[in-house]
Amino acid sequence: MKASAWQKAINEDQDNDFLHAADSAKRRIIEPAKDKVSKPQRLQREEKKRDTLHDRKLKSEEKLKKQDSRLKAEKVFQ
Repeated sequence: MKASAWQKAINEDQDNDFLHAADSAKRRIIEPAKDKVSKPQRLQREEKKRDTLHDRKLKSEEKLKKQDSRLKAEKVFQ
């Protein structure tokens, strides 16, 4: 409702430069800033990404150790 009333006011008064400047600022500055992710959320996302990468690295290292020990065990029996 607010958005349509705002748009009507802008459309009805085409010559009001102040109204058009406010609308432009609203669209270019206020709305994009509102849509950006807040700093704590961004930090939390980065931390989650680091944790995921760390877990993948640990899994990979564990898998390589198992393969290495399997190969060593096969050499001992041969």
